[in-house]
Amino acid sequence: MILSPPRYTHGDRVSFINNGKVITGTVYEIDRKYSFLCPEGISYDILSGYMLYRHVNESRLSLLKS
Repeated sequence: MILSPPRYTHGDRVSFINNGKVITGTVYEIDRKYSFLCPEGISYDILSGYMLYRHVNESRLSLLKS
């Protein structure tokens, strides 16, 4: 499977919805490998405060303006 380049980079500020709540955080890790949680191929680990959200699908993220 050929993957497109990641849309976001390490340190980008992003937001996504998790269980009906808007989460804002920073891209901590880019996972370019296929996983059962993200069959599209690219997922991200997002650090928000003290919480690390793992394997967040790229399609769920929105870039926050600086």
